[in-house]
Amino acid sequence: MFIIVIFSPTKVFSAGIVPDCGTVYACNFCDLVLLVSNIINFIIYMSVSVSAIMFTYAGFLYIMAQGQPGKISTAHGIFKNVALGLFFILGAWLLVNAITSSLLGGDFTDILNKNYSCTKTLLNTTSETSVQQSSGSTTTTTTTEPSSGENALEAEARLEENSIDIVSSGNCSDKSLSTCTSLEGIQTSTLDGIINLANNCQTNDANCKVTVTGGTETGHSTAHSDGKKIDLSKNDSTFNNFMETVVSGNQGESISEGTKYSNVEYNNTTYTIIDEGDHWDIEVMTI
Repeated sequence: MFIIVIFSPTKVFSAGIVPDCGTVYACNFCDLVLLVSNIINFIIYMSVSVSAIMFTYAGFLYIMAQGQPGKISTAHGIFKNVALGLFFILGAWLLVNAITSSLLGGDFTDILNKNYSCTKTLLNTTSETSVQQSSGSTTTTTTTEPSSGENALEAEARLEENSIDIVSSGNCSDKSLSTCTSLEGIQTSTLDGIINLANNCQTNDANCKVTVTGGTETGHSTAHSDGKKIDLSKNDSTFNNFMETVVSGNQGESISEGTKYSNVEYNNTTYTIIDEGDHWDIEVMTI
C-alpha cells in the first residue's frame, strides 16, 4: 500500500495534464479528449492513493481496537465506504470509456491508450520580412501566414546536401503509394530537426549514416501525411548509438508501436521520438 501511495500519481505528474498546444500549435478536438483523459486518469490515480491511505488507517484501527466495538465498527465502515467509492469510480470510468469508444470509434481508444498523435497545426509562421525606407530610417514589418509544406525535390536536395539518404521498398517517391518514400509537403521544421540530428551525429563520428525510410506517403498517421513526422532507419549502429544518447535523459513510455520519448530536448530543438524497433519515428515539436 505504501508503494501504491508513493508511485501511483507519478505517471500522471511526469507526463503533464494539459496537452502541449495553444502556443506554437493550435488546440483541437484531439487535445480536448487528451485533456479530459488526463484529468480522469489523475482523479483515478489520486483516488487509489487516498484509498490506500484509508485502508491503512482502517487496519491501524483494527490493531489498536483491543476488543473495543466502537473502533472495530469504525474500521468496518471505512473499509466498506472506500471499497464502494473505488467501485463506483472505476465502474463509471469503464462505462464512459465503453460509450465514447463506441460513438467515436477507434481514434478515441487510440487517444486514451496514447497510441495516437494529435494532428498539430502551427498557429502561424513568419513570412519574408519587408523593409521600407522612411526619412533615412529603416522600418521592418513582419507578417504571418499559414505554414505550408516543402516541394519534394527541394526537400530531397536539402537532405542530400546534408548527407542524408532516402530509401523505399518500392524505389519510388509517389505520395499516394505506401511502398514509396515521399517528401512532398514535408514541413520545413521537420527537415531542420532531422538535419540537426544528422549533422551532430556526423560531427561526432564521420561514419554516421542517416537514412529516411518514411515521410508523407500514404499508410502512416495523419502527422506523417501533414509532413510533421519522419521515419529514420535503425540499420546504422553509429546513428542508433547517437539516438540512444539523445533520448537517454528522458523516461520512455511503452505504447503499442514501441517506446515513446516525449519532450526530448537536443541542441535547442524539442522532439517526440518513438523507438519502433526497426526505425525511429521522429516529430519535431519546436525549434
